[in-house]
Amino acid sequence: MHRNAPATVDTLLTELELVAFRNMNRLQLSIPRGITLITGANGQGKTNILEAVATIGLTKSPRSASLRESMKWDATYSRIRGVLDTGERGLDECIVEIDAREGMPRKRLLLNGESVAASALIGRLPTVLFTPDHLSLVSGGPEERRRFLDIVLTQLPGDGRNDLLRYSRSLLQRNHLLRAMRDGTSDGMELPAFTEMCIASAIAVMAHRQRVISELAGAFTDHLSAFTPDAEVTALCYAPCGRESGQFPTREQFLSEMHARLSRDVAAGSTSFGPHRDDLLLSIHSRPARSVASQGQRRSIVLALLLSSVDLLRNHTETPPLLLLDDVLSELDADRQERFLERLRAPATSQILITATDAADDLLRLARPDHHLTVRNGEVSSTDD
Repeated sequence: MHRNAPATVDTLLTELELVAFRNMNRLQLSIPRGITLITGANGQGKTNILEAVATIGLTKSPRSASLRESMKWDATYSRIRGVLDTGERGLDECIVEIDAREGMPRKRLLLNGESVAASALIGRLPTVLFTPDHLSLVSGGPEERRRFLDIVLTQLPGDGRNDLLRYSRSLLQRNHLLRAMRDGTSDGMELPAFTEMCIASAIAVMAHRQRVISELAGAFTDHLSAFTPDAEVTALCYAPCGRESGQFPTREQFLSEMHARLSRDVAAGSTSFGPHRDDLLLSIHSRPARSVASQGQRRSIVLALLLSSVDLLRNHTETPPLLLLDDVLSELDADRQERFLERLRAPATSQILITATDAADDLLRLARPDHHLTVRNGEVSSTDD
């Protein structure tokens, strides 16, 4: 990751087109700079719009690992199309297709009409998504926090996303071999080579995650105190391989640990030590936040974390991130809503999409949307004057 932020150049999502996505048969939207408020009753499709936008930025759905789930129930083909205005670099057309016309759904990514790998799209439109489910970052298990870290990491310039991919592949290969050894179909001759590949990529992944956490921590306290002035001492730190001591294993320690665990790993058919066990520790007065934080404290911690991720992406990419807020403001009182929104306005972000169940006067006053859409049964209409 770069230490110095490059000159900021806005990349805007100007057009969104959906075909047979979730409950939407066909949708075409122009999305302006600034704040777009999307209102409608629950179940009408507001969240589906945010999911589609996030899928353009991240190349996969933040809601479901199943391709079929994101398709309209009776469809065999689905498409998300976004047009990015990159300023002097011109327009980029990004498409995520899901094609089930020949049976099993398959995903294809296109950039300006050409099939590309995910790495060609990720980072073009830095994206941060807030949902009520993010409260699990405090109360849930470490896998939720690892996922949050990796969504940020993969959008940063550098080798982070490739190192994550290499680790995932080497871990998959090692686990496959461990199961074969358990089942008696392999003598394990390849194990040392697979273990070495795991360790090399694991050390790289841990270094990336440590840097991300260090930078998040730098902004975290400031954001937390902004809308929780009386916030208690709250900290976040990295637990590599789940070690709460924060101690990084050397290559030799890593190898020793994996050797010591070999018998149980063969029995389980999986590797029990490595960055797939990492955690982001959140604490209040040195006590685990998941155990002692009130509902209000959890909400404040999550918002501060996500605001910090906005800062980090803005500082390390060429554009302020696009921000997606799914019914988040309803969880906050008016004072916190106002403090939160003020921290998100330009130059922090250039575009914000906010969903809410109704356009209450207080929300309109605080959000000051530049554009207002309503959603009903998958159909979208503008309520702008």
